[in-house]
Amino acid sequence: LVKSVKGIEAEASSFWSGFTDPEFTAVNRLKAGSKYFKQIGEAMIIEQLREYSAHISHLPNRYYSVDSFNEIDPGESDVGIFSKALFDSVASADSQAVIVMQMWSFAHNPLQWTRVRIANFFNTVEKTPMLLLDLHGEKRPQWKRLRDIFENRPNLEIVWTLLHNFGGTEGIAGEAANIVKE
Repeated sequence: LVKSVKGIEAEASSFWSGFTDPEFTAVNRLKAGSKYFKQIGEAMIIEQLREYSAHISHLPNRYYSVDSFNEIDPGESDVGIFSKALFDSVASADSQAVIVMQMWSFAHNPLQWTRVRIANFFNTVEKTPMLLLDLHGEKRPQWKRLRDIFENRPNLEIVWTLLHNFGGTEGIAGEAANIVKE
């Protein structure tokens, strides 16, 4: 896309999870301020609605995963501008949209995802309904750490979760003591 569309503004994302081969990571993403960002985002949602309409037309809400920074450093980008452009493009294409996002990025990289940056990310989202998944909540609960950022936001729902297997771990496991304490 970057090579074929004249004037498109993109930036390379950071390498993911220690991988350094650009063939497998560091993909280009549109800059949020690009004139194509909203246009392409809306077109993608509209195409999904067209493709799946027979299966979802009866649903009161439609859920869209938008984990743009999952284990990827947001760098110096203004995450407030990015989140507004992202969420606006989904909401304008589908008035029944509910944005689903993992909170794992905040736990995975707290040096990049400071409280100020997280607040900036969500301050731009005032009305779009969101479902936030607090992954690994039994060990590193983000809802508790960020409670003041999320309170008084009727559009945000947080689901506390327990991950039994991730990062090569298999089997049923967890922090039972933390679960009982919470």
